[in-house]
Amino acid sequence: MLERIHLQNFKASRDVDIRTSPLTLLAGLNSSGKSSILQAIAALRQSYGPTGNATAGLVLGGDLVQLGHGRDVLSEGADDVEDVITFEFQEGGKSYRWACPSIADANELEFREAPPVCPEFVLSPHFQLLLADRVSPATLYPQAPHQARANGFLGPRGEYT
Repeated sequence: MLERIHLQNFKASRDVDIRTSPLTLLAGLNSSGKSSILQAIAALRQSYGPTGNATAGLVLGGDLVQLGHGRDVLSEGADDVEDVITFEFQEGGKSYRWACPSIADANELEFREAPPVCPEFVLSPHFQLLLADRVSPATLYPQAPHQARANGFLGPRGEYT
């Protein structure tokens, strides 16, 4: 279980530190950063293969989230000299940290720092992310890819339900 989430310079999260418990509710006004916390986890998930092998960096556009480019995820007012996005998570008493310099036009941000071992929460089959902009009614929906079916993945918009 995640015990702590610390995000710096990621979207609305200029410097956010959250202690989590078995039940953690995120509440706040629109555009206050609730979704950004979940998107940080989702971006990490889509940056790792199913076996825990990391790509070269933080994938901003994938199956879970489409976050745009480096300029779109860098928090407003981030330090101009060191535009680095960092994620720190604590799970099972262990700390995990990722750091990526933000490059304006990049859709993948190179990991300057990443844990040597992929933490459990990144690969957990129990993680589902449903975005607020759900699928509208339609007569035909895409079939889930094999990996999504095997993992019981609903799709970020519930399209595989």
